[in-house]
Amino acid sequence: MGNALYDLEEAEKAIRYYQDALKFDDNIADVHYNLGNALYLMKKVDDAIHHYKRAIKLNPAKSESYYNFGNALCVR
Repeated sequence: MGNALYDLEEAEKAIRYYQDALKFDDNIADVHYNLGNALYLMKKVDDAIHHYKRAIKLNPAKSESYYNFGNALCVR
């Protein structure tokens, strides 16, 4: 649901779904990555950075997490 809302440019609503998903399992790299993207879109850069870091820790092979993390650091 979070991804569908994000794709519809409803980032604020998507954030709630991603946060709910993390309440059930905080160890899903893709959810942290997607939450980071939604937070970044909402100009919540520090929060986005936190979730990109978590995504990298959980799945260090996903290059997109590093890329978005770096972009977030540049606008910080």
